[in-house]
Amino acid sequence: MRTKLAKAREQEDRKIGNDLQARLTARDEESKRATIRGLREQTIGFFFVAFGLVMQSYLDLAF
Repeated sequence: MRTKLAKAREQEDRKIGNDLQARLTARDEESKRATIRGLREQTIGFFFVAFGLVMQSYLDLAF
């Protein structure tokens, strides 16, 4: 038969475990959003660089 202290410890362990799981889930979602934002910025940057190179080549040939 478990004592009140053992039951209280188990309850607290479950509470802490649930809290940690919630925090990990929140961090995971935050990390995914940051990764997607970074990939979007890299893609936009790549297109700007490519556009700049094309324009430079065009202007070098035109003038």
